[in-house]
Amino acid sequence: MVSLVGRWLDVLGPRAFFQTLEGCCAAALFDSRVLMAHWRRPLSDADRFHSDVGAWDAVSDPELRAFTAAAFQAPVPVVLGGHTLIYGGLWLLADRVLRRLYPGSS
Repeated sequence: MVSLVGRWLDVLGPRAFFQTLEGCCAAALFDSRVLMAHWRRPLSDADRFHSDVGAWDAVSDPELRAFTAAAFQAPVPVVLGGHTLIYGGLWLLADRVLRRLYPGSS
């Protein structure tokens, strides 16, 4: 599988990719499973799920760790995952947007 976004990430690197994303959108839902397929490397369930929740320090794969850290430190809210984006991902995104717009609110 080849992913256009995966190639863009390969060229720019994760930090520059997410910095560039800021100019394109106010928030992003990112199906990271497509990127993982693009890399064609076996990734453990633990790495995939740690990435989904932003626990980059627990991700053992260095490329996925760098991607995850950049995503969760991006200038716009980013939600990672696969099918989980459908199950509550939009609620999480809305919460992150509101927290950035109204810091200190709960």
